[in-house]
Amino acid sequence: MSSYEPFDPYKNQDGRRVHTGFRLGMVGGLLMWGIHLILLLVFQGTNQGDFLAWGIQLFIYFFIGRAAAQKHYDDQIDQLEALSGVQGAGTGAALVTSILVWVFIILRGIVRDAVGFMVLVDPIGLFCIVVIDVLIALGLGSWAGKAIVRKY
Repeated sequence: MSSYEPFDPYKNQDGRRVHTGFRLGMVGGLLMWGIHLILLLVFQGTNQGDFLAWGIQLFIYFFIGRAAAQKHYDDQIDQLEALSGVQGAGTGAALVTSILVWVFIILRGIVRDAVGFMVLVDPIGLFCIVVIDVLIALGLGSWAGKAIVRKY
């Protein structure tokens, strides 16, 4: 028996694989951070680009969820139950993307408040918007994952 094990870039130091939904969710979150920063520059520091970013974000939820579900299926295609966890990967990717976007929006508000911009944040309204957005992300990610399950 050989002790040689091929390099797997998706394993952490414990030898466990990082879940596909989390990995691609991080990619989607970083992509949305870039979009938010670009729109912040385009609209000269105002929050007018947030509605446009939210519309783009809905597409990102679906397509990142679909990519994560497809990648998860491709990674376990040679197993007996190749479709197990595929829908969950899509849902997880959209959820991670949504959480990262809201972390960015809250941090952006804190930084803008610290440098003197007027930031009006209603905590109850913010909570409701975050909950609604997370539920939409869960729905779109689940729909994208289910589309891959139906495909195979």
